[in-house]
Amino acid sequence: MLRCSKFLALLLLLSPAIGFARGVPNGDSPAFTPVPELNAGFDLLYVQKFAEARQIFTSWESRNQEDPFGEVAMAASYLFEELYLQGVLTSDFFLNEKKFLHGIDGRPNPERMSHFGEALTRARELAKVRQKTNPNDGEALFALTLAAGMESDAESILQKKHMNGLRRMKEANKYAACLLANYIRRRPTLT
Repeated sequence: MLRCSKFLALLLLLSPAIGFARGVPNGDSPAFTPVPELNAGFDLLYVQKFAEARQIFTSWESRNQEDPFGEVAMAASYLFEELYLQGVLTSDFFLNEKKFLHGIDGRPNPERMSHFGEALTRARELAKVRQKTNPNDGEALFALTLAAGMESDAESILQKKHMNGLRRMKEANKYAACLLANYIRRRPTLT
């Protein structure tokens, strides 16, 4: 039952990004194309095999060095490991009003959070490089959306910096709106 609760919590945290990626057919960006290797890595996150997932993400990233999504995946592995170890990926966390509204007890692991922050920085740098040639690059916008969204979660839930978390959430929404504005036009219309 506990494993099911953790899976559901992780699914809830990722569902907007997963649903959006599947909802944009024929995108010209790797962000919208299923990658079995990355899917395998995310499957390992669901069963709390964080180090193994990072090995897969590192391997994929070594072959796709200009793609920010590898760093986004690495950041996700550190964030979800910390969320798991802090008990956030359980129904108990969401049912406890104090924890849900005020975040975890104690502090997150500094080393893990440092790795998380470093991966987000690298993802943003790679995304910005892509945006120099195309400001509306789908991969860049998707990576920036996820990076800001994950940082919002970390700041609100783990670091208890709720206003910073809200700012990051607004940043994620800004990138998501830009992504939608540029990719919604490419969707076929249904008649």
